[in-house]
Formats: sequence, C-alpha cells, structure tokens
Amino acid sequence: MAARKGATRAADIHAEVRHALSRGEMQSATLAECLAVNQATLARAVFPDLPVPALGAIDSACERGILKRMTRIGAVLLDEVGEAGIAQCRSHGADTERGWACSMVGAQSHRPTPPAASVSAPSATSHSLFRKKEKASRSKATRALRDPLQMQPCLLSRPQRTSLRTGRLSPRNATVELSI
Repeated sequence: MAARKGATRAADIHAEVRHALSRGEMQSATLAECLAVNQATLARAVFPDLPVPALGAIDSACERGILKRMTRIGAVLLDEVGEAGIAQCRSHGADTERGWACSMVGAQSHRPTPPAASVSAPSATSHSLFRKKEKASRSKATRALRDPLQMQPCLLSRPQRTSLRTGRLSPRNATVELSI
C-alpha cells in the first residue's frame, strides 16, 4: 500500500479524512492533520466507557494547545484506565493515540510513589527540606544563567562578590582583574 501524502494545511483536509483521523481509523500524515484531530472524539471512540467527569476533563483539555492537551488527556486516561490504557494506546494504529501513551508514561513520573514496606515514609520535615534544596538549586542555576559573572566568581574580588550577591553591583559594571 502506498503511503498517503496528507494535507499541508488544515483547510485542505477532506472531511472523510478528518473524520477517520478523529475516530482513530487512520494515522495522520502531516503536522496539519495531527493538529486537526478532534481528540475528544478520538477519546470517546477508543475509550467508550469513560465516565462523564473524565470526558468533561478531556473536552476542557481540547481547548488548550497541543502539548498541554496531550499531557492533560494522558493524565486523565491514566487516572481512569490505569496502566492497561498505556498498553492499549501504545499498540493503537493512530499516532495521536500512541502519543497519549507517552503522555500517560510521563504522568506516571509525576505521581508520588508509595514507600516500600521496609523503608519508612519520609517525614514532612524531610520533604520540605528537599523542596527547599530543590528550589535553591533551581534559583542558583537561573541566576547563573542570567548573570554570567556568577558562573566564575573567582574572577571577582571578595568585595565585588559580596556586592554582586547583595545586588549592589551589576555584572556589567564589575571590573574583572585577572591575576596569572
């Protein structure tokens, strides 16, 4: 069977192709076709037993951009169908459905894992300390990207480093002395 060329613009997609894409009967051939898929219709066709609240969440996700839409639908499907949904989506013929499988795997990584029986659950204090350290690491990385001189503070004198840290010295105005 010859590969289908597909439409390059959403306006050029034939109605029967659009319906087949939205029912999961055909794979999209171009980005325009992928973006034209009605994912709410596709979810109803592939998972006909989804409860009404899940369908409502999928409908609201379809109002978002493509990445947020795929991520949200994957999370909803994981909540409702579980890991069996990943296997079902992974083996589906429609590429959007296989994309949901990827989103469901991604949603799994954001879920907290239950503690093992032999390991005690972390306390609220250790969790908050972990979050503080994580936030501090992110802010240091952000500052380092924003202020190149912070990447190499050894090039600044001690008073300059202190002024840079307190915000009284701009990295652009700092004079750097190299001693070799």
